[in-house]
Amino acid sequence: MILGTSCQNQKIAELNNRITELEDLNTELTDSLNRYDYLKVISSELIGIPDNTNLVPNQPNKFIFLLPTIQKFPEYNVYRITKNGNEEVRELQYENYKESRFEFNFIPKSENDKSFELLAEFDLDSIKVQIPGIIDMTLTE
Repeated sequence: MILGTSCQNQKIAELNNRITELEDLNTELTDSLNRYDYLKVISSELIGIPDNTNLVPNQPNKFIFLLPTIQKFPEYNVYRITKNGNEEVRELQYENYKESRFEFNFIPKSENDKSFELLAEFDLDSIKVQIPGIIDMTLTE
């Protein structure tokens, strides 16, 4: 009876050791995947492609924005950035977005309104990575 209990205790100890090893390996793999996502995001750029070569005032001007890659991105938010005096104002355009392509319609309000700024923001665990996209074009009447 004592021999059976001793063998069972040894097997339980071996299983507990194996569980600890697997948990450590899982943590290491998770860290590696998070680092891979981080490196992919910080090496990206946001590219805007207009439908037309000139902006038309008071009409929608469609742009396609790309984060050029064939790989899927982790979730991110897209904001339009405007200025209110010295304060930067963020207007959410896309939330928890995963695709590498999105559309944005820009409507210039005046002759001087010929540029805009978007920001793709990734929340990679405890690190926020921001990729800006700035468009400045010619305005036609």
